[in-house]
Amino acid sequence: MDAKGLNLDSIWEGFIEQIALQGNVPVDERLSIPEKLKKQDTILKLQKEIDKLERLSRNEKQPKKRFELFTQLQGLKKELAEEKGE
Repeated sequence: MDAKGLNLDSIWEGFIEQIALQGNVPVDERLSIPEKLKKQDTILKLQKEIDKLERLSRNEKQPKKRFELFTQLQGLKKELAEEKGE
């Protein structure tokens, strides 16, 4: 871990960012640490729900139910793109 900063507060924030924030989740650098963690949590939950719906959609036999799952999936993907800022 890198200790970067001029005072203990900035060093502490740097440690929290290195430990708690995952590198594969894009988060805006202008946000505070609690906001970054909340946004990361939201993104991870959306990705988990998308994976679940994709799995259910692949295994569903009824076309009507499969279409409903597909529409839910598209909505979640759109929400995820908005959260990531894409």
